[in-house]
Amino acid sequence: MSTRKQQKELDKAIVHLMKYAEEALWSERKKQFFDDILMDAANGVDISVSELIETLGEGYLGMAFSYLFELFATSCWNNEKFCMIEDYVKRRGWRETPYATRYLNALAKSEVRLWEVVTVNVGQWAEVRPFGTTSTVLRVYERSGTQNLKRWDCIATSVILLDGKPTFGGGILPFSQEQAQDFPVFLEYAHRRVIEELKEIRADDQQCSWSDEEINLMASSEESDPLSELLFSFWICETYLALTKPMPTLVNRDGHLLQWSKVRFPVAPENQDEIERRLHTAPHLDFDSNTKEWLWFDGEKDKVRDFGTTILGQLSLVDDSLIATVNSVERAETVKAYLNDLLGKLIGNPLSVHENVQSMMENYSTKNLPPAEPLDVPELITASLDQHYRKILDEPIPALNNLTPRECVQKSDQQVNLIQWLKSLENNTARAPHMAHYDFTWMWQELGIEEV
Repeated sequence: MSTRKQQKELDKAIVHLMKYAEEALWSERKKQFFDDILMDAANGVDISVSELIETLGEGYLGMAFSYLFELFATSCWNNEKFCMIEDYVKRRGWRETPYATRYLNALAKSEVRLWEVVTVNVGQWAEVRPFGTTSTVLRVYERSGTQNLKRWDCIATSVILLDGKPTFGGGILPFSQEQAQDFPVFLEYAHRRVIEELKEIRADDQQCSWSDEEINLMASSEESDPLSELLFSFWICETYLALTKPMPTLVNRDGHLLQWSKVRFPVAPENQDEIERRLHTAPHLDFDSNTKEWLWFDGEKDKVRDFGTTILGQLSLVDDSLIATVNSVERAETVKAYLNDLLGKLIGNPLSVHENVQSMMENYSTKNLPPAEPLDVPELITASLDQHYRKILDEPIPALNNLTPRECVQKSDQQVNLIQWLKSLENNTARAPHMAHYDFTWMWQELGIEEV
């Protein structure tokens, strides 16, 4: 049977399963299951469930629903020894193909874990292992699920063994390396919260004689809340916080709020030559023959190319206008005064236009830009990254306790930090535009860490 036909059979079985979940008994349970988990997640960030859902939007809600539905369908209720999938197969399994039935039975017994992606063959398979271990990798055969995976990504999902071939479950939650490394902290927080709640119960009930030791034991038992649910709570809270994180205030070197500012001075044709002459001879201006612009510096003309000199803006003569481009309203006012002093009546009254960074991000998109020149851009990026990364191997890194990567290699107690830093560096670079092609193999070899 072709892979495509098999996938159609599985898709049809999941549709049937979702319809079965809307029948009386399971419909009530499904509502309770979703409500309880979403309420717990919303409480974690002090908002209502409706606010949480509205903030997540369709993309993240789709991930959340797929994951939660799979958890619900594989969970046993009360003292029952079967989950919804097993109940469906028993009552309606006759309508599914043998392949789909085997899939549903395997899914019913599956468990969610946090996996680390070690290698990806997009559209074919991914090699994964439990996060935080050096276990032998498991090759999981998956077409759609590998489309967006990068090396060192982390994912919460189940791995199903179907006809001897591992494949991912339908619900997958993505985690960055940093988030995966923070998850144990979240587990510790969840443990402390359970202990606090149990102590509150003891304080409110005079008949309660639980000792602290008993409370700790109960908390450990209570916390055996499935790892799958804790992973979901952590993921949805992290996602909400990332989506609602305020945009940082961006300022230039003068401390002015960044605003793209363009000042246009009308120029009469007969004045253009004189204007050009004065601009060429003015202090603080340097003509760039490549861009045909004057760079406006904060230093003297003979020092404008010195390292560290601030470029205040650019000037260009275009048709019947002299246009000054700067990055703040304050600099726009300064350039007006500067050019009025320099050029006087050779220019007319200026017109200014300002646009803040957020507006620029909303209004401009790379989608409508013409294709980039295929020249040697990848080679240039690779050369630049090589130079940058070779340099930082000998620089103190805050994430490495202000040690250099080379120093960490010599300290056994720092090697775990070093490996985590390298993984994050490689993973983040792989997700940056135009950098996904960069190969970090040399850096692992340079530091003598070739197998992780």
